[in-house]
Amino acid sequence: MTETPSFAELIDEVLNQDPASKAAVVLYETEHTTVHKTSSREPYVIRVSSQDPEQASQQMEILRRIGDLEGRTTAILHRETREIRGQVRSVSVMTYLSGRPLDHYPSAAEAQGIIEAIYALHLRLRAISPWLAERGTPQLRDILKGLIAASEPSPMKSRAMALMQDDRFSALLETANPCPIYGDPWPSNFLIDDETQPPCVRIVDIDPVFFGPPILQPAVLFSACFVASSLLYPTGGSSSPDLDALIAAWPEPLDRQDILRMMRVFPILLSLFKAAGSARTPDENPQLLRANLNLLERCLAVIDAYADA
Repeated sequence: MTETPSFAELIDEVLNQDPASKAAVVLYETEHTTVHKTSSREPYVIRVSSQDPEQASQQMEILRRIGDLEGRTTAILHRETREIRGQVRSVSVMTYLSGRPLDHYPSAAEAQGIIEAIYALHLRLRAISPWLAERGTPQLRDILKGLIAASEPSPMKSRAMALMQDDRFSALLETANPCPIYGDPWPSNFLIDDETQPPCVRIVDIDPVFFGPPILQPAVLFSACFVASSLLYPTGGSSSPDLDALIAAWPEPLDRQDILRMMRVFPILLSLFKAAGSARTPDENPQLLRANLNLLERCLAVIDAYADA
């Protein structure tokens, strides 16, 4: 009987593989992360990233505490820190989720599945809110203040400052029941499994998590997934999602004007974060940075258009 290799041995095999061995294939690669799928009978995902080891450890514990959401999220089975080509990297072994990354504007059935998956995650995150608070999970207000202070003058910084000075936005931030918010429901963080009807939607990467008013979760989802995908994958005709339909599909009642205020958080916060990151690492690809910032500016313009309608 062949002994099952340890996860450390599996990582060694994948990272040091001979190109002809086909021990694993690269599912996708970004500036900061490479994700492999092993070719074993029971496939695993091996994620190598420049993520801070402490942050990676907390992400692993969050996934353990929320469970797999009935198969909607991956489970991290093993995590370690390694030095790879002179750089410290966080390496995780995770269960493999079937499906294809969202690379188009969601159909009605897919949109419903995305909303249901994020709402299920929203409820699980709220259930572990005390533990996250004990771990010092940051508040949205503090994140925005820090990014504003660290940012050079720009239109997005001006928008952030105006948002912070909005009385209703401030009132929403002062809610008596802030809860954990999943902050990056970007299209590529969803897998669509068409083998089931309706399609099963799975969430790939639950990071970052921070505290904010409950209404922020659907607002971030509407901006990061639906508005962004309408700009990334235009289908002709109107490029703007039906905001009223999205509001109606969320399982809890939402105020349209409050949603619009909170939808602005994602493009503003991410723009400031990317600009601050570029200032810290000036060797980052300037064309890619400009393309990302341009997309976020367009997201904000779509949200502004909803408010003006």
